[in-house]
Amino acid sequence: MGGGMGDGAVNVDRSGRKITGSQKLPERIAWQIARDLVDEGIAPGGMLLSEAEMVERYGVGRASVREALRILEFLGLIVLRPGPGGGPRWIGVDTRHVGKSLTAHLHLRGATFGDVLEARMVIEPVIARLAAEQASEGGLAALEVFVDSPQPDPTLLPSMHASAATEFHGLVAGIPRNPVLQLFAQAVRHIYGERQQDLTFPDAERQRVLDEHVEIAQEILAGNGARAEAMMREHMDEFGRFAEDRHPGMLDERVDWY
Repeated sequence: MGGGMGDGAVNVDRSGRKITGSQKLPERIAWQIARDLVDEGIAPGGMLLSEAEMVERYGVGRASVREALRILEFLGLIVLRPGPGGGPRWIGVDTRHVGKSLTAHLHLRGATFGDVLEARMVIEPVIARLAAEQASEGGLAALEVFVDSPQPDPTLLPSMHASAATEFHGLVAGIPRNPVLQLFAQAVRHIYGERQQDLTFPDAERQRVLDEHVEIAQEILAGNGARAEAMMREHMDEFGRFAEDRHPGMLDERVDWY
């Protein structure tokens, strides 16, 4: 593709789809850059083409390329490093960033943390079952490490206990092969996890939670999908009842945009 074409030019991307229309051209270029990252197998941390190379590849002007890169940066997919040795670098899919973006939409729709918890109570039991039935080897290896590692002291600070609990649910969410469920579950977990840091649990309750995490993990490792789903559902139901009894106001709080 020639590099002399302007921002209003018509171009054909590598899949044969036309990139056209100056108003939405940066968005279309951003889409094509992301597509190329996947098609070319660029690993997170890898450098993208230089601005000049993108102008040549996509047959558009520098202004459109720069705007496309800003779009990808806003989406949390790349970082732009200035200076020698800098340029656009792909950082992969950051589920925390996805969660932060989602909070804005949830806040505007009036969603509460009770709504977020309800969503987790629906999603996570299904994910536990899929983790047992469709597990990837890498995901199971991480879960085996979790089971074999010493469990945290239940007298830890509340924030440390919450972090340990969040880590377990994150491990389980990352096991199923369904990328949609993975991404959505991780994003929702981050939204609730930020608020969960402030919850207080008696030591006995913390120990129960830790024990249940290990038991659920063992069922997943054993491939017992139905059992893992039932245990995760009961686990989430118990947490919901506990949060409602001990922190009733929290569930009515509106999801904040942070």
